[in-house]
Amino acid sequence: MEKPSFRERLQYRFDNYMARGSHNLILLLIVTSVLLVFFVICIMTVFMREPGSFFTNLWNGYVTLINAWMPEYDPGDPPQTAYLLCMAVIAVIGILFTSILIGIITSMIEEKVVSLRRGNSAVLESGHIVVIGFYSGEYTLLRELVLAAAEEPCTIVAAGEMEKDEMEQLIQDNIELHKNVKIICRSIDIFDPNALERLAVKDAKSIIISPTSNPRVTKILLALSTIIDDTDKVRINGIIFQEEYRLPRTFEKKHNIFTLHTDDTIAMMIARSCTQPGLSNVFREIFCYEGNEFYLTHIDNVGGLSFETLSARLDRAVPLGYARDGKIYLNPPRLTLLEESDDILIFAETRNSYSLTETASSAFESSESHSGILGPRLLAKVCIFGSNKSLKIILRELPAHVREVLIVNPQTEPEETEKLKAQFPKLRIETVQKPVLDEEALLGLAEKYHHFIILSYHSDDDERDDMRTSFLLLRLRDIRERYNLSFNITAELHKEANQVLVEGDDSTDFVVGSNMASLFLTQLAESPELLPVFAELLSHEGNEICLIKAKYLNAAGSYTVGRLRQICLRYQFILIGYINFQGEYRFNPELSRRTAPGEDDYLILIGNDEHFGTELRI
Repeated sequence: MEKPSFRERLQYRFDNYMARGSHNLILLLIVTSVLLVFFVICIMTVFMREPGSFFTNLWNGYVTLINAWMPEYDPGDPPQTAYLLCMAVIAVIGILFTSILIGIITSMIEEKVVSLRRGNSAVLESGHIVVIGFYSGEYTLLRELVLAAAEEPCTIVAAGEMEKDEMEQLIQDNIELHKNVKIICRSIDIFDPNALERLAVKDAKSIIISPTSNPRVTKILLALSTIIDDTDKVRINGIIFQEEYRLPRTFEKKHNIFTLHTDDTIAMMIARSCTQPGLSNVFREIFCYEGNEFYLTHIDNVGGLSFETLSARLDRAVPLGYARDGKIYLNPPRLTLLEESDDILIFAETRNSYSLTETASSAFESSESHSGILGPRLLAKVCIFGSNKSLKIILRELPAHVREVLIVNPQTEPEETEKLKAQFPKLRIETVQKPVLDEEALLGLAEKYHHFIILSYHSDDDERDDMRTSFLLLRLRDIRERYNLSFNITAELHKEANQVLVEGDDSTDFVVGSNMASLFLTQLAESPELLPVFAELLSHEGNEICLIKAKYLNAAGSYTVGRLRQICLRYQFILIGYINFQGEYRFNPELSRRTAPGEDDYLILIGNDEHFGTELRI
């Protein structure tokens, strides 16, 4: 390699110096201008003895440099003319200096404005909520956080990869902000620990990772783990849809990470919604911050009362359990005696909206038993379009009266079908290994099957998955309407924005992974003390949220809500609401309200129906 020349080395050093930023460029401009003026004045002093002294001329030269000011002299003899010519040269240098300086300052201001638009400045907040991963079309998480704030001051820092002004515009267009809520947007590399640290994550109340693909969530968690450890009070909340992306428990504990694994939950919702229309709406109502929510509160004068008596006396709130010695007991046996120090888990509009009456509701007959014989039911057939890793969970969670399942999936191999048949021997499973899109074939399925499930393939392209689901949904709706058929449809979607495009006034159940995950995340962030309750309700073990027809609890007829509570408690279920014959949902109704559920109307319950056998699983 040839040795670089002096000119090349000089140019290399000059380029490196200029690349350091505008400040160095201004310094170079000032030094160069000062030296040029000094050089001109020195030449003028050597060759001209008049007019003025060296220091006077030097001062006049710098004044001329700054504002192009020309000293006034009477023209006439050559020395004065030469002096004016030198000053003119300095004035030209001053004009160039001023022009270049204005250009540099303009460029610096523009860079700063761009930086401010991107939101690169550090966040100087404390006690705020940090939401990492803002995406266009997904507003449920921020909307729920705004609702959860109620009238309390709240600051939310939303960080994403899109431009800050674009984020602010999307939030303004899609979320109704309250005066007490302030949302600060930042455009950052969400996987860079240094960028995340500028969000003041250590001083935050909680950190929430927006629902997105499992690899991205895991990568953000790893980036945060370099900042947060067990000495910090802030908790990191995230959703992992698939078990294989779960971080080790010791790692999560060390860095205050809490991840909720919702693959079983989403699959359970899909399986139950197909035969219990409206279950997805129930989940949204229970976990959103509009209407009724879960609260852990202290109620005076509950010492010595049984859980059943408390249910009889607590109006405008549904008792769900109690907390004692740091543990929450959900749906305890109805004769459990409460202590005065117990906190009560309630389902109500606000923490203090309940009313504890002096005596039990007149319609609540604690001494009377309510029993009967459950009637026979028709067997159901389910058709599933598509397949993903949740398919086995869906098959496991299908109600017991579902005996025949058809899986329409071109990607299913015969070996996989045989494995499913062996794993679920009580189900008669058949597969179709080709697309079914023409009307004749769809009509044949619609006339044979009672319930349809449209699954996403969980591919890398969420939009393509959702469009495939939406197209098939529209075709099935069209066939149902034109041929006057009756069947339920449950559709799995990735994005809330795509649900809006195909939402209709029919009874289609939409299970949107990102939407439900956002609701769960908000609850985790706002009510961390209720994490064990949410974990139990969202798993397939223990107590769960379910819809059961009134006839299977012998509850069809005209009753007050207090009486219905008693009937459900006899079966170890807690009544939190019902769906009336008009398809309207009512949660936390007053004890004295009279209702008349029909045999096929649904009661909204919390409980464990396993010990009732298969007859109640509908």
